[in-house]
Amino acid sequence: MKTQDNRFNRFRHSIFLLIFLLLAMPPLQGAVQAQNKQHGGSAQTAVSTEKPAGVVNINTATEQELTRLPGIGPSRAKAILELRGRLGRFKQAEDLMRVRGIGRKTFRMLSPMLALEGTTTLTAKTTGIASGKPGQGPTPPATKQPATKNGK
Repeated sequence: MKTQDNRFNRFRHSIFLLIFLLLAMPPLQGAVQAQNKQHGGSAQTAVSTEKPAGVVNINTATEQELTRLPGIGPSRAKAILELRGRLGRFKQAEDLMRVRGIGRKTFRMLSPMLALEGTTTLTAKTTGIASGKPGQGPTPPATKQPATKNGK
């Protein structure tokens, strides 16, 4: 009888802990999002909230126009052009993920800047990416460290 009570108490304790965690998670998520906004925002929120400076029509863009997209250099631009040559034209923007090196993260970052029709309006290389890799926000400014005694 005592082992059943012990098991029941552990089970009840586990249920209370689970309920507590479920109730505490939404406030914790809000705190993390607020902290990210204070420190420049996360890459995901920066990509989703910023309005793009223009769009690139992936069906008519030249290699030079494609390289204006963040994370797209000359070799990826050539790969996009080769895929477009094989397909004839992109029927949907998601076809871009067939290019090696463009996965879901990169596509999510690029999708607000992609168009299938119309003219290319993106005139300069976008600067939302520090090293050209998706998922990384702008590089934070360097902070000067205070001088110590004796110059050390």
